[in-house]
Amino acid sequence: GTGGYATPLTAALSTSPYAYSGSSVANISVRQYASAIDSTTALLDSASKAVVVTISGAGAVDTFASNGATRGAVATIAAAGQVSGLSQFRIFPDGRPGTATITATVNGVTVGTWSYKFVGAVASIAMNVDATPKTLIGVGDTDAIQFDGFDSAANQTPAVATLVATSGSPLIAAASAATTGVVTVTGVAEGTSVITVSVGALATATITKTFTVTVTKTTATVVALSFDKASYAPGEKMILTVSANTSTGTAVADGTRTVFTTVPTANVSLQGFPTLATTVALVGGVKAYTMYAPLLAGDVTVAGTDNAATPVAISATATVSGGDAAAALDAANEATDAANYAADAADAATTAAEEATAAANAAGDAATAAQASADAALAAVTDLGLKVTGLISALRAQITSLTNLIVKIQKKVNA
Repeated sequence: GTGGYATPLTAALSTSPYAYSGSSVANISVRQYASAIDSTTALLDSASKAVVVTISGAGAVDTFASNGATRGAVATIAAAGQVSGLSQFRIFPDGRPGTATITATVNGVTVGTWSYKFVGAVASIAMNVDATPKTLIGVGDTDAIQFDGFDSAANQTPAVATLVATSGSPLIAAASAATTGVVTVTGVAEGTSVITVSVGALATATITKTFTVTVTKTTATVVALSFDKASYAPGEKMILTVSANTSTGTAVADGTRTVFTTVPTANVSLQGFPTLATTVALVGGVKAYTMYAPLLAGDVTVAGTDNAATPVAISATATVSGGDAAAALDAANEATDAANYAADAADAATTAAEEATAAANAAGDAATAAQASADAALAAVTDLGLKVTGLISALRAQITSLTNLIVKIQKKVNA
């Protein structure tokens, strides 16, 4: 065909420290195909394009055929020089530590770039950056710490198999090193000891590193609770610290230790308040918890009992004041006063209503009595009227009779 298609096949990196050597540490393979969509049919060797591999920085490159005899910064396999479309190269160390950048081109087109890091002999050692050594090692406990080696260019080397760990006070802390570069310290008795890590025997070593360990007891007998401040604003972050000491007054060793008999609780609701247990994971004899102050003013108290043979009550108290808390408290007080006034007014209204009801009932009774009196008076008047009418009728009758009598008398006189 007229085009080229290249794919890197393998690239393996040795893990040994490098010197100027004829032993290769990586392989770069480039294969050309007749079609970009056919990776099974190799391009005919006669149709293959030139492949060039360059290296910059540390290291050297050569073809498989020369196998280091002509290694340098550039290696080339000419057009039509492949075998079944395959071009192979070797990467060699040249004694310099550092990064090598390798680029492969086919017919002048870049088809792959790789980076390798050549590591020199161990020039220094240091505790691994991800290692978290214990602040306090318990009596009978161990602490495993990874140490790494570095060459003169600060490149990390493979694990230093020849590390030796020596304790300055073996009756306080024992120390040993494994071929993996792990240094193990074992607590023996309370106190401190200097641990020296060396490449090879300490007496003849030129590369060393020291660190100090503190060994303490693992049983907590004196426990305290404390807030980081005496007063907080509403919603402010609060830090509650649990401190645990041994019977000798030193901090309890790192690890999960029993510190409470009664688990501490808070007297108010605190956002973020932890779910506590009788055991606490201590570092340096302390454990800190983060929470947030309530929005209303007042005292915040966290209380429980410690892990003494006879448990002792322990507590921490802080005050929440100012800002929204004071305003909220004032508003709450004003609302309470208003509610009290409203309750008093309601009571007064109830009393007035009861008195009005009683007056209305009395008025009703009086009205009923007046109606009865009026009815009786009307009946009496009616009866009196009837009697008067009867008397008048009788009187008229008597007058009529008297008149008739007078008329008769006059008639007799005249006669």
